[in-house]
Amino acid sequence: KRIYDLKKKNQELEKFKFVLDYKIKELKRAIEPRENEIADMKTQIKEMDRELELFHKSNAQLDLLIGEQRQRINALQRAIASHRQLLSDQQTGVRRFRCDLHECVRHLQTPKDLALHVAQLYNKYVASDDGAGGVGSGAAAGSDVEAEIQLEYARQKQYLEKSVQVLKRKHAVDAQAQQQENLRATSDNMLLIREINDLRGGLTAAKNNLQMERATLATAALGPRKASGSAHGLAAALQQAGGDPDTLIARQRAEIEELRRVVKALEEKLVNGGSKPGEVLPPIGRAVDG
Repeated sequence: KRIYDLKKKNQELEKFKFVLDYKIKELKRAIEPRENEIADMKTQIKEMDRELELFHKSNAQLDLLIGEQRQRINALQRAIASHRQLLSDQQTGVRRFRCDLHECVRHLQTPKDLALHVAQLYNKYVASDDGAGGVGSGAAAGSDVEAEIQLEYARQKQYLEKSVQVLKRKHAVDAQAQQQENLRATSDNMLLIREINDLRGGLTAAKNNLQMERATLATAALGPRKASGSAHGLAAALQQAGGDPDTLIARQRAEIEELRRVVKALEEKLVNGGSKPGEVLPPIGRAVDG
């Protein structure tokens, strides 16, 4: 019986072993992808470590470059500051020299004072820069400066004389041109005055012709009145019109138009068979009397 129990347990253990082997195989199959993922992640981590190391190296190099650039910038700033200071000093010296030079120019008409001030300028701006050598050759430098001053004075005098001559010639040419321009303007004014007088005469003649034409029209319009009346009738008509021939002409034109309408009406009645008994014709005398 014990052997039977042992065999039975052995069979059960074999069953458990089979089940456990199956589970182990499944677990191995489940663990294998994760192990692969872990291996891949380890590989990625190694690559990232290498990249990080490269980044650290590049950052260190960049830090070195930045330090060098900062040193260069600081050196350039110091150089710029020194150049600015030098430029400011030079500009100050130039301004001082200009002031002293203007002071010398004030004595341009007095050669002695001019020579004295130029010598002072030389001693101030040239001899001071030469040092001991300049002090040793002071007399020779003074004579050279005197000669240069005389030459400069002669050159300035010659230049001013030439300038005066050029200005005189230019003034003469300008005066002659101005005189010719004045003569031309005077002749143009005379021509314009003649043209204005001619135009005024033409305007007066045109006004006279217009008045004569108006009088002629008035006379022509008053022709029928002359045939039936006399010159006294014309004077009376002008007096009724207020002495204005235009008003008289307008009235005569109105009378002519009214007469034309009357004649046309009579012609139409004649065409239609004459006037009917008891019919009154248009008054002609009213149109004539106005």
